[in-house]
Amino acid sequence: MRPEGRNALLSLYCVFCLLSLEFACPALSAFVSPFLDANRFGGGGKSRCGRRDPRIFAANQVLARLRMKTLAPHPVGPESNKNSGGSNSIVRAHGAVSAAAPFTSGSKLINQRAEDAKLSEENVTCSLGKQLVKAGKFNEARLLYEEALTRNSGNGRLWMQLFKLHKSQGSLEDARSSVREGLRHNPCNALLWQAWADLEKDVGRFQAARQLFKKGIEANPRLPSLYNSWGRMERDLGDIQTARQILQDGLQQAPSSVRLLISLGILEDVEGNNQDARNLLLRGIQSEPSNPFAHQALAMLEYKLGNVADAREYLRRAVACDQDHTMSWLSWARLEENLGNIDNARRVYAEGCKSNGGRGTANLWQSWARMEEQQSNNRAAIEIYKKAISAFSSDAQLFVEYSKLLERRGEIESARKMLKEALRADSSDVYVYQCLGRLEAHQLNYDQARVVFSAGIAAAEAKLQTMFNCSRTTENGKSKDDRAMADLLHTWATFEEKVGNNFNLSRSLFHRAISCCSTEGWLWRSFAEFERRQGNSLVARHCFAMAVNNDPRDGLNWIAWSQLEESMGESTRASFYSKRGAELQARQQIRQALGDSRKPLTRLWNGR
Repeated sequence: MRPEGRNALLSLYCVFCLLSLEFACPALSAFVSPFLDANRFGGGGKSRCGRRDPRIFAANQVLARLRMKTLAPHPVGPESNKNSGGSNSIVRAHGAVSAAAPFTSGSKLINQRAEDAKLSEENVTCSLGKQLVKAGKFNEARLLYEEALTRNSGNGRLWMQLFKLHKSQGSLEDARSSVREGLRHNPCNALLWQAWADLEKDVGRFQAARQLFKKGIEANPRLPSLYNSWGRMERDLGDIQTARQILQDGLQQAPSSVRLLISLGILEDVEGNNQDARNLLLRGIQSEPSNPFAHQALAMLEYKLGNVADAREYLRRAVACDQDHTMSWLSWARLEENLGNIDNARRVYAEGCKSNGGRGTANLWQSWARMEEQQSNNRAAIEIYKKAISAFSSDAQLFVEYSKLLERRGEIESARKMLKEALRADSSDVYVYQCLGRLEAHQLNYDQARVVFSAGIAAAEAKLQTMFNCSRTTENGKSKDDRAMADLLHTWATFEEKVGNNFNLSRSLFHRAISCCSTEGWLWRSFAEFERRQGNSLVARHCFAMAVNNDPRDGLNWIAWSQLEESMGESTRASFYSKRGAELQARQQIRQALGDSRKPLTRLWNGR
């Protein structure tokens, strides 16, 4: 037979083999039309505005090649025989067939290749999605994940990426929908259960979070992060016994979990069980000697117990384990600062700011600048802020803190410029509007201050509008965005009372602030004092009662209420409230003198 005829018959035989495999092996069904899938995704690589995105187009080609690798044949002829080890090998579709091989063996190999291709496609999809998010192309990233999930709905990793994307954009209902759908396809994925529980925890829906944590533990009782997140939630809510039990249950399932050992050690430290805390943290270090968190936590314990040398040594070990561990650098620098070793603190800050590829972190630069300001070294503080801003030009908080320093120095125009730069960095940051409005008010630019306050409220409302209503109605007041909006409304209300004598507007703003966040005792107290100044004693009494009900441990609430009762002739009631307030204030002063047991090196900033 002529060579041309032989090649034609060989080609027909290859096609026949592949079609037979596809018919008998459903695992190949997702790979038979890869280029069609690639063109269908994202409109053939085009964005919604019709322009071709080269990154998506390139990703389509990569994904197509990955899916085609399952069908790509080896060379046929002598070269392939060398690799296959025999002359009976007709065609080999990457782990597929030979004429002499049993068909079932080839099917298993084809399935394995299909799984390998799926894994490679998953990695490429996740990598490209992260690049798109980093470039601000959130819609393209969403389309990428959704298209990939249509082919592989059982991939928990892709559902998690889609969930995180929605959450980062503030679309909490979309985040809930995505994780709910992901769990419908992956009911045993404990990480998805925890992600949903953490979302509910963040918005204050603690009972819902508890139920979801339980579901996650049912799915995988050996996942330490579930117990850690749940235990810390209960600890922050003040239920120490429940938190301890949850963490201990986690350690029974995962005895060597450093994360659980650290969390339980910190809990025992805060509760004053110093020896138990030390034993737990030492177990964590023995389990994972290179974990900087364990060394840093033990350093804090030793510092509180007065063992400064040991604390310093553990912090040195922590940064040796991880040069980029910001919390250890901060703790070490503040330890030296609290001991009065300012030059040593400067050296630690300087070394810490060389971490993370020479950029440091915004927290390190800001803390260093504040130390220099407290040392009345304003020039050094300004230079540090300039270096920090050049490295972190999108960090709005850095601009805000720099503006405060400039305002205290009397450089008003420069301070105003920094706040406007902060708004360019993040136009949705409500606190920036609050600071800029206060600056304009202090400069007697009242109309401009009102414009800024109004713009801040509009920005806050737009941000909250993206969230599902359920996420704003929490068991512990409102979300942090609601609290930020309430703080801005309160600032505007007090401004109108002081400079505009517009009491009706002030009252309206107070009402809006409380509707945003009705569980803040200080907010009710401020509203009560406003009504008291307007002569509305009964309304003020009601507001003081609300302040005490929402924050009964704040002595200022009781003392302010006692003053109102005294003015109304209720001496007995006033005396009781005054005594209660004095007791609470004394306890608060003791706590401040001892420092925060969870953050012993927190700087007491006086807002000079």
